[in-house]
Amino acid sequence: MYQFVTLDNQTSLPFQGLTYPWMQTSLQNLAPKGNFLAIGIYLNTKPVGLILAKYLSTSNIDHVEIVSIFIVPEHRQKGLGKELLTKIEEKLAQSNCQHIDILYSLNLYTPILEKILGKLNWSSGVLHAFQYSTIPEKIKNLPFLHRYSLNNSFTLLPWVDLTAQTKELIKSQKDDILKYPDVLSPFKEEETIEPCSSLVLYYHDEVVGWMIVNRICADTTIYSSLFVKPELQKLGRAIPLLAASINRQLQESEIKQAIFLVLADNTPMIKFVKRHLAPYLTSIRQYWKSSKILSNQAIMENKSQVIVSV
Repeated sequence: MYQFVTLDNQTSLPFQGLTYPWMQTSLQNLAPKGNFLAIGIYLNTKPVGLILAKYLSTSNIDHVEIVSIFIVPEHRQKGLGKELLTKIEEKLAQSNCQHIDILYSLNLYTPILEKILGKLNWSSGVLHAFQYSTIPEKIKNLPFLHRYSLNNSFTLLPWVDLTAQTKELIKSQKDDILKYPDVLSPFKEEETIEPCSSLVLYYHDEVVGWMIVNRICADTTIYSSLFVKPELQKLGRAIPLLAASINRQLQESEIKQAIFLVLADNTPMIKFVKRHLAPYLTSIRQYWKSSKILSNQAIMENKSQVIVSV
């Protein structure tokens, strides 16, 4: 019989091979003290399935994203994926989580996943983001890396040099002065921020933007959050910020792959990528998002409908 277990930092170790390499360290950062929630499946003593979710909000309970779901191939088509999603919904609803998302790329298993999501009353998937990948040998030839510069009114400093006071100021200015959306918050993945290439943009003495780069595994970085204060965006300050970050990253010999994540509704940046980066990319991947609003009542209704085949 299959056994479903909520994992902790100790019991998660046998499941590391059931998620992406860059997510494996997350299994050592599990709730209640960490930012992740994991449920695994055992058959006897063998791990055969895993679902991993991350708490996204500062309150740590109301918004969660499924970042990985995997069933060992020989155990697929037995209802285990559906049961993993159901059990994590139940667990999250019990802790008063309100909103759950899942991001997924298009592959041979996408129709199966979307069928499961539909049965569990998730929203239809919508295009969420583009993932552009490249390597140092290609990206070092980008023409714009040395074409743009900032005037003397602007200064770039490493994100890691920010004081706690300045970070708190950035958080307090989120909605009224800086006006940055949650998805571009520089605080989402602070534990993996790349020190050499994550930069803060100052205008005189005020923070007006940033380029946050995260090290997702030993040799790969992702350019995850490029932001400039709205009234300065039309002045072309974002591209010099991006160029400075890339130039610094190219000095880091360990990095073998760079990933740029651009939201699907960021039309100006998508146009910029097509015009300036396209010839220097090694791959392009689309990510789709499905969502669900959770409540204890919804979970109870769901639970009465689910029949699991093992």
